[in-house]
Amino acid sequence: MSLLIKNTTIIASTSNANAPQGGRWLIEHSQQINPSLISLESPGALHLNPSNYPSVIKTLLDHYREAQPKAGRDYWTTRVWTLITWQPVYLCLYSVHLMKQPVNLSKLQQRVMQASVYGYSFESSVETHADFQNSETLFQRMTQQLKNMVDELFESINTLMPLNKANSYGLIADTVMHGLLALKKASPLFDDSTLIIMAKQWCQALGLVNRKGQVLSELKQIDTESQHTQLVLKRKSCCKHYLVDPNDLCSSCSRQCWQTRIKRQSHL
Repeated sequence: MSLLIKNTTIIASTSNANAPQGGRWLIEHSQQINPSLISLESPGALHLNPSNYPSVIKTLLDHYREAQPKAGRDYWTTRVWTLITWQPVYLCLYSVHLMKQPVNLSKLQQRVMQASVYGYSFESSVETHADFQNSETLFQRMTQQLKNMVDELFESINTLMPLNKANSYGLIADTVMHGLLALKKASPLFDDSTLIIMAKQWCQALGLVNRKGQVLSELKQIDTESQHTQLVLKRKSCCKHYLVDPNDLCSSCSRQCWQTRIKRQSHL
């Protein structure tokens, strides 16, 4: 049994003492890991689901093409890609590590509002109302679901407007890292060494590795100026925001040297 599965079992059972609703982290509490991860009764008039990927993705692409004409295709496609994929990633992490129950991503409906994607609902929120005891099976089920969904979303957007696959899948790995860091904030029981190992295992399970078998993103522990350690993101992909404003690079932007990234992230 992998270390991720062992630690998942230990952490999940331990965190139940403080979990809401009688010991279970329900889907309605997903905002614990991101304020925009809002569980809705209905996603609203405009929403993204597997039956309408092409039309809704085209609407988002058209918006950013008109809103940022000088930024170019790399920005438009990458911006839309990050919008339509971040919630599924976070929901899978939440499902496995806090809720301990599977969700059905094929029933996921993501709210689209003001050219952004935040808030979601399910046609059926969870597959079982009992605690899912086999954490290894849960991990395998959710990573396979997420991999299938990411592949389908990529084909949908790539057909409308081609985008770089290596960078796009690297951004999925970055989102996994951000999600794991969010878990650390949600529960102090996720220690740095465990999260570093979990990060690698999520990437490997999702196929987010290069031809040499190296993961596309990772978490690194750094020493801060205040003599403390901090877990930060070491990314290899790019969100392309620099195409809108070259003077406004993300703190973890891969276009910066590693020392600059360490300095900027250690002050967050």
